Amino acid sequence: MAMFYFIQTYVSNPGIFSISLELYLKENLNFKAAELTAFLSLAAFPWFLKPVLGLIADSFTLFGYRLKSYFIVCYSVAAIVLFYLSKFLNYKNYILLIGLVVISVCISFSDVLTDKLMVVEGKLRGQVSVLQASQWAARGLGGALMYYLGGWVAQNANLS
Repeated sequence: MAMFYFIQTYVSNPGIFSISLELYLKENLNFKAAELTAFLSLAAFPWFLKPVLGLIADSFTLFGYRLKSYFIVCYSVAAIVLFYLSKFLNYKNYILLIGLVVISVCISFSDVLTDKLMVVEGKLRGQVSVLQASQWAARGLGGALMYYLGGWVAQNANLS
């Protein structure tokens, strides 16, 4: 379960591309502060839909599984969208926003699934607090690593 939180930090906030993305929007697409904030807020909006995503995960199975299929679909779609976005040379604002929203939906959904897995497995083993602590430790370690790597990418890569 800690692995899922570690994976989430790669593409969510902070994410390896968050620093580079903000610099790209500001320096290459000439976003003003208000435009940047609005853009990033829209991209992060799916995180506010987590209760709805939890209801979906609790109510519907996917390919006969409650969790496994959703994890595979979420991470596969996020990877495909990231790969697709990496192939662009010049971004249109709306294409970049749509891609980031899809990634946010996938990662926020996987966050809901990870929390559900932690509660279910933790109750079975009587270790909810230990599993929750390991998830937060993985998220903190992953976040620190992504800030470091993201800063390195922003400094050493061509942002466009």
